[in-house]
Amino acid sequence: MAEKDELQKFIDKSNDPNWWRNITDELNNTEVRLSRADLDMILRIRKGKIADKDFKHDDEAFIYNPEHKDIDKLFSGFDPKRRYVPSKWEKLKVQKFIKAIREGRMKTLDEKREERQ
Repeated sequence: MAEKDELQKFIDKSNDPNWWRNITDELNNTEVRLSRADLDMILRIRKGKIADKDFKHDDEAFIYNPEHKDIDKLFSGFDPKRRYVPSKWEKLKVQKFIKAIREGRMKTLDEKREERQ
């Protein structure tokens, strides 16, 4: 199915009052009109509820009972951003070393080995 241009989309919108219910199924390459049940399901998902309103759940089945005492510690760790971002001062030191090597004031290990030989 070829994609419609903006003019054709505008004409479809003006002719069909429920144009907003149409979605394109890219897997099957078809246009699908959402039913009221589909819209209710989407609304329930957006609210954070169970998608199927007829689903009966037993509250006792959802009680969290950890088998191990240390399981809460596994997920409680928090790594701040500063552990992953290099320090500003380390960056400045490295830049200083690079500048010294380029100017010849500092020698690399390979250069020192060559001088010894």
